[in-house]
Amino acid sequence: MFRVELSYRFGMLPSELESRMLCTDYVLLAAAESIEPRGEVRADLRAGIAAAAAANPWRPKNRQPYKPIDFMPKFGSQKKQRQSPAEMKAILREYTLRLGGTVTGKRKAIGH
Repeated sequence: MFRVELSYRFGMLPSELESRMLCTDYVLLAAAESIEPRGEVRADLRAGIAAAAAANPWRPKNRQPYKPIDFMPKFGSQKKQRQSPAEMKAILREYTLRLGGTVTGKRKAIGH
């Protein structure tokens, strides 16, 4: 979904974005997004913080304080699934090929 979000931000189709963006730029933007989200995700968080702050004085005495997540929309699957190393490798391989790169022999992972 990050590719779609980027395409909205840059005002172009995902395929156009892929043809114009370097893989290193994409990885940098994706890493920054995972550390500090922007766009609608961030707007939902701000709204959740405000809603929780406004609702907490009115909550029932026997209820835990509201959290921002209690007021944020929940899209898609509620259960996050972790990617296996093989899935990550396949995704990176696909991005490399789509961006015009080549995939050659095996490389050992750092620390192995």
